[in-house]
Amino acid sequence: MSRRPARVGEYLVPNDAKPDTCELCDVPIMWIHTAWGRVPLSVITIEQDAGGRRFATSHYLDCQRPLSEARQAGEA
Repeated sequence: MSRRPARVGEYLVPNDAKPDTCELCDVPIMWIHTAWGRVPLSVITIEQDAGGRRFATSHYLDCQRPLSEARQAGEA
């Protein structure tokens, strides 16, 4: 099965991904577990391939309010 090219920071979205909201920028995300720990995925980046598998990019790539900025403001 051929698949479209992978995007930078892209992950397979498992069926058990947990929906949530980013505490820093208040947009919808989904949490997944990887070998390196939990990773938030941006819901708006979800794409589905011809085989029905869903892929999304890490929310760390597009968060409008990065953790470093929130820490500087004393909010995290």
